[in-house]
Amino acid sequence: TKVILMRPLSEKLRYILLRGNLIKQGDEWVWIAAPDVKCEVREIRSQSKWDVVEWVYDALKGIRI
Repeated sequence: TKVILMRPLSEKLRYILLRGNLIKQGDEWVWIAAPDVKCEVREIRSQSKWDVVEWVYDALKGIRI
């Protein structure tokens, strides 16, 4: 059984910023993985900054919903 702990958004943001860049392009937020990060996802875009943070965190942690 895998236990998933709910982390605050601030902690998730800190975690993803250690592994890539989060920038605003026009009306979208874009996270781009650092070249040395091992992750299936290299880039995620959304109009919501916090949606991007949640999706990237889950991808980096290997959380599947």
